[in-house]
Amino acid sequence: MSDARARGLVDYLNASWTPYHAVKTSCDALIANGFTELDEREAWSLTPGGRYFYTRNASAVVAFAIGGGYGPGDGFVVIGAHTDSPCPKLKPTSRSESGDCVRVGVQPYGGGLWHTWFDRDLGVAGRVVVRDKTSGRVLHRLVRIDRAICRIPTLAIHLDRGVNTEGMKVNFQQHMAPVLATKAKAEGEKNEDEGKAATGGRHHPLLLRMIADELKCEPEDIVDFDLQLCDTQPSAIGGAQNEFIYSGRLDNLASCYTSLQALLNASTDDALAGASGVRMIMHFDHEEVGSESTSGAAGAMTTDAIKRIAAALNPNAVEGLDERTRRASFCVSSDMAHALHPNYTDRHEPAHTPKLHGGLVIKHNANQRYATDAVTAFMFRELGERVGVPVQEFVVKSDMGCGSTIGPIFSTRTGIRTVDVGAAQLSMHSIREVCGTDDVEHAIKHFTSTFMNFLDLDRTFIVDGAVGTLCRPCNLYESTDPTRARRSPHPPSRVTRPASSSAPLLMGDTACVLAELVRCRRDVARCRADGEHTKALELLIRQRDLLQRQAERSTADAKVIAPIVEKIDRDMVRVRGEMRGVTNAENGGKKGELTKIVDSESARGGAAETRRGTTTATTAATTTTGAVEGDRRSVGAVKSAVPAVKATTTARVVDFKAVDETLAKCASWGPTPPPIVELDEDEDELGPVDLNRQFGGVDAGKGLKRQKPFDPPVVRERKSPSRGRKKQNVRDDEPASRWEGDRDAAVKPPPSRFMSAGERLDLENAAKGLPPAHAQYRAAKEANGATRSYGGRGRGRGGFVPPYGGGAGGGNGQRMKPNQTGNDDEDGPPFSEAVMQKLSPNGEPISEDILKLDREIVERVVSEILDRHESVDWESIAGLEHPKAAVQELAVWPMMNPELFVGARAVPKGLLLFGPPGTGKTLIGRAVASQCGATFFSISASSLTSKWIGEGEKMVRALFAVARHLSPAVIFVDEIDSLLSARKSDGEHESSRRMKTEFLVQMDGLGGGENDRLLLIGATNRPQELDDGARRRMPKQLYIPLPCAAARRDMILRTLSVGKGVAHSLTDADLDMICEKTEGYSGSDMKHLIQEAARAPVRETFQKVKDVPGPVSPSSLRPIVLADVRRAAKQVRPSVTRADVIFHEEWNKQHGALTAGADVDDDESWD
Repeated sequence: MSDARARGLVDYLNASWTPYHAVKTSCDALIANGFTELDEREAWSLTPGGRYFYTRNASAVVAFAIGGGYGPGDGFVVIGAHTDSPCPKLKPTSRSESGDCVRVGVQPYGGGLWHTWFDRDLGVAGRVVVRDKTSGRVLHRLVRIDRAICRIPTLAIHLDRGVNTEGMKVNFQQHMAPVLATKAKAEGEKNEDEGKAATGGRHHPLLLRMIADELKCEPEDIVDFDLQLCDTQPSAIGGAQNEFIYSGRLDNLASCYTSLQALLNASTDDALAGASGVRMIMHFDHEEVGSESTSGAAGAMTTDAIKRIAAALNPNAVEGLDERTRRASFCVSSDMAHALHPNYTDRHEPAHTPKLHGGLVIKHNANQRYATDAVTAFMFRELGERVGVPVQEFVVKSDMGCGSTIGPIFSTRTGIRTVDVGAAQLSMHSIREVCGTDDVEHAIKHFTSTFMNFLDLDRTFIVDGAVGTLCRPCNLYESTDPTRARRSPHPPSRVTRPASSSAPLLMGDTACVLAELVRCRRDVARCRADGEHTKALELLIRQRDLLQRQAERSTADAKVIAPIVEKIDRDMVRVRGEMRGVTNAENGGKKGELTKIVDSESARGGAAETRRGTTTATTAATTTTGAVEGDRRSVGAVKSAVPAVKATTTARVVDFKAVDETLAKCASWGPTPPPIVELDEDEDELGPVDLNRQFGGVDAGKGLKRQKPFDPPVVRERKSPSRGRKKQNVRDDEPASRWEGDRDAAVKPPPSRFMSAGERLDLENAAKGLPPAHAQYRAAKEANGATRSYGGRGRGRGGFVPPYGGGAGGGNGQRMKPNQTGNDDEDGPPFSEAVMQKLSPNGEPISEDILKLDREIVERVVSEILDRHESVDWESIAGLEHPKAAVQELAVWPMMNPELFVGARAVPKGLLLFGPPGTGKTLIGRAVASQCGATFFSISASSLTSKWIGEGEKMVRALFAVARHLSPAVIFVDEIDSLLSARKSDGEHESSRRMKTEFLVQMDGLGGGENDRLLLIGATNRPQELDDGARRRMPKQLYIPLPCAAARRDMILRTLSVGKGVAHSLTDADLDMICEKTEGYSGSDMKHLIQEAARAPVRETFQKVKDVPGPVSPSSLRPIVLADVRRAAKQVRPSVTRADVIFHEEWNKQHGALTAGADVDDDESWD
């Protein structure tokens, strides 16, 4: 079957060159399967059980089948896909000539891998508007020229030597025009009069003639067309095991084909008989360019279809019909997914690597680039599991952008729950893509299951409309009333009531089947208590039959149900024993021993407790009921005995551990069963039922286990701030044994106590044997909570515990993080001793601006950012005469003689050093700090970031405050483009924008007066990425170029003389040759080159004496020669490309501060 499905997809692809052809192929298949075509301009008459379709713009199609049991408000199950793919489309005026060739003008459609279109045999296909001469009508006709009529040739490698190393850079306007013919050959067939009347000469007559021949008309009959280039190579099945499909347009015609086949499978007469809802496919156009069109998912087509179909099926007005229908509906947005690429595994998120043949891929994105959420993902997985098909998950890497689909658009326009899925493929958006053959069968089966089973699954999964019962700790089954009419697809009058039960039951609804099981169980207990064992046995058989039918639906259901069926079988054995009068003594207790259910929490109206009566009470209970035998008595029977023994039983504190052990032995439904609900005689409806108590939780490999019962959170005790912390109001009588499972019950809190996220984390760590992760937080909270007040109300008045405890000292009202205890001693130093030595080395007072700041932040600024460097003079910087002179004028002189640079002579306080990497920008910054005796702050983006929201801005403010306090100071920001990149409206985190804004505010005046001796120096090799505001605040922009020949010569000699020096025998001629051959090397490259050459003698020496132990003396090394440098040049290549140099030179001409000496010529633009 898989091979047949794959072959069907290949045939579909070969027939569907364009969206118009794809819609035509789909419509032919729909008509062949009994679907009726509709016209949007006509009135519709729809009937349940009918099958219909219609098209829009001939490039989008909507097909749907109505269930035979459709009722008002039934949901739609929609599978959406798109018919378009990236391709070159012909321009409105496609006639083009260049050189000696006739070309076809094309424009890009979508985001294709355009280099894959080169050197391919290309044809033309699309739709043509033709005027019929005889009737005068204008017709829409499809055309496909499936022979190779044009080609996009590549440039020979001899003319593009860098194509394999630098990549192929495609200029669509210049490089992508396909060659149709040579001028010489085209002139021989040319007829300028052909097509002029209709197209005005906008297209070459040769092209018009070929299109007319395909349509069997004349060129002048062609009015206009929508044509695109197509690959003429047919789609094929390939691979060594015939497991791959090679084709263009797999994205997204594969989804169109599989959803179409699934609809045909789910639209047979048998499939629609008695089914509810509407099953629909929607194949949109223009997804690759944003979907904003009449036939795209962002247009009105999405809402028009559902609203009109629902209205046609319900001609009488129904309140909220459209809204009810959409809220009950479900959409699967199907678009191809990225399979794990074997050659680029680093481009995939390691934990989410979809594979070919692995089933459909569920796509997730936290920023809603995909519409999937937890609910829709679960539903889609469950629908696949019911038919045994695998499912995969996909998330794009966090450091990469994420694409999108029609899913978010569809869910936004309609409000319908949506999941984004797709089959895995390789080479997406290439002219030839690849997918797996097995995934075609997987997709069809999964989509068919979605059509057939979703509405039934949806009725068992309640998300909205039951907040009071659903917003609670998770259990296997949530507690709700499954018989509510809201979950029915029909009005209450259409709900059927089985003859064997008085409660309403929606047939086929899993939740109602569970409700029927609960009712049966209750009736069984009552019958056994009343001695009606025959009826109890019949009810147990009914329970088993219902469960066995449910177990046949899926493997997952069977695993859950199997242990329950075993319990029912054991109960049947016990009932048979009771019918024979046999007493079951499995619990090992004395005959007649009785457990009694009473209310142990009368003050709270709590749950029932169990305690034992005396032997007299047991006898009285036995006499009263007349039907209680043995210890395996149902709880309902025991409860009926309570009135008779009440007078003789003495109340006492219940030993829950003993009770649990007793119930585990004598209860027929597992440990600590819930009490049986007693009904009034006239009660015939089932009230709210906790299904979790019916079946408990499921533990893999261990069968069933009891879940923690839900109790509402207990309100904390109120306390006064002056009395300290009081003990939490915890129910002391709650047993630890009610927390059952694999972990130690001793480390778990009582179930009724409210648990914060931190306490739950400590609980999990304790179970793993790890220390509490939240200890510091709790310690800070304990230390600060008793005396700290927030606002006018004390923290203890509402039971609210703020996330950060405030310290008693400081007096600034700021919140304190878990590891910050504050300064409780107001007379002591405000900061640590090490920080105080740097901020106040001579005991001078600390600025009030710093004292107002967060202590921890100031300490981070001083201890992590403050850096005092060694002496660096200007002579140690080779070359760069103009930058050094400009920096001295801007930085050194004003800081050493501040009285001169005031008023009109004031200098800017921002300096930008830009240029290729490794040219000495950082070294210039250190020289500034050294020569003017300034405090040097060397920071990067990581120095100012924090996981705490708002701390980035505080770090920036603290940085400038400390710099003003320690002035003169130089703040050097290396790679400043990473910190102050251009602010964006989309895709940028809010905290990043706030930090940039604060930095710009501080830079504008450096937060102080004009006399502040502060200088901000930024270094970057990407000045174009800086924010405009940042560049304005650094008006002096100096270009740091690559070193000239003289500078490189100086660098060689300086590198060889560092430290004790390295002997060399390089002559002036050798140095000149090295400088000539190292054109384009940066200062860093030169350093690495000489270091590599200097290690050559060491390498030779160790190779000679490798067998001789002992150290090697430096004096035994030979001097460095020119050959060493020549060999080293093969290892150390220039790190800067010529394109980078050209860019920075152009940037310098436009924005840089050129040489400003008195002997320099004036700017010609001022003439």
